[in-house]
Amino acid sequence: MKLINKSFFKFAIVGFINTIFTITAGFILYNFFNMGYWGSSIIIYIIGSFISYYLNKKYTFKYSGSTFELMPLIRFSIVIAVSYLISFSVSKIIFPYFIERLIKSDDFRIIEQFTMVCAMCIFTLINYFGQKLFVFNSKFKKNK
Repeated sequence: MKLINKSFFKFAIVGFINTIFTITAGFILYNFFNMGYWGSSIIIYIIGSFISYYLNKKYTFKYSGSTFELMPLIRFSIVIAVSYLISFSVSKIIFPYFIERLIKSDDFRIIEQFTMVCAMCIFTLINYFGQKLFVFNSKFKKNK
């Protein structure tokens, strides 16, 4: 099994659509509802995860079975949680320092929003490999 193949490009298309939604919703929650870094990112990733699960199961990985089959949902939830915690925690620690110097601004809100975009990129990579190798891998199907 190749790690990067046609499914990666389908994943990228689904991810692009989902990213447009999550970035827009995230910035709205952050800027207009003052939900902050953690509040806005958690909400958008919960909603975006539902969209991602359905589209990746049916379109990207063509994983057969019921949409609400328990084990793939559990594995998916684990991958999303791990991807989120790693990408957003690491980004919150590492990127603000570099972004502040790169954009030559100390505006905390701008730096946090750039940090959120960096975290989304890391999340995408971790999430792809988690979904491909752990969630929608045919070796985990009950009926082969």
